[in-house]
Amino acid sequence: MARGDAWALPDDRGFARVGIDDFARQVVGTIDRIEFPEPGKEVRQGDALFTVVRGGRKIDFVSPLDGRVISVRHDAARAAVPGDDPYRKGYFLTLDPTDMARSAQELKSAADAPRWIERELARLYEFVGLQMARPLEVGATMRDGGAYDAGIVEKIEEPLFGELVRNFLR
Repeated sequence: MARGDAWALPDDRGFARVGIDDFARQVVGTIDRIEFPEPGKEVRQGDALFTVVRGGRKIDFVSPLDGRVISVRHDAARAAVPGDDPYRKGYFLTLDPTDMARSAQELKSAADAPRWIERELARLYEFVGLQMARPLEVGATMRDGGAYDAGIVEKIEEPLFGELVRNFLR
């Protein structure tokens, strides 16, 4: 996983599948559509790579690797269902990395991802609780440790939405 909640998984051909992590999928919820770059586009790690659209809201996600876009998955919005495993079947596009070893130094490992996501969720709950006068509008947190509903971005108004994206999805 990289800064910006995008992940990259090398395949057996030397390419890398790219998608968004489980934290981002929970925050975004159901995706209406994805705006993709054209195949062949060269990207640098940290550059905007694709845009996820939910309820008229757009969130840019950055590339986890330097490389060239090989292909995009036009059915990715339907495949990206919160609760499914985003790292196996929820990829959005395929990159041909220019220097996987160098780019990988900036990525979180798969082993670190669950703890990182847990910390980010705790930060998100605190952020929403502190920033919103009526946090129930984004879904209740149950006493037994339940969580906000998936798709919190749709329920948060500006300027808080922009702040949420800057603090959690970039």
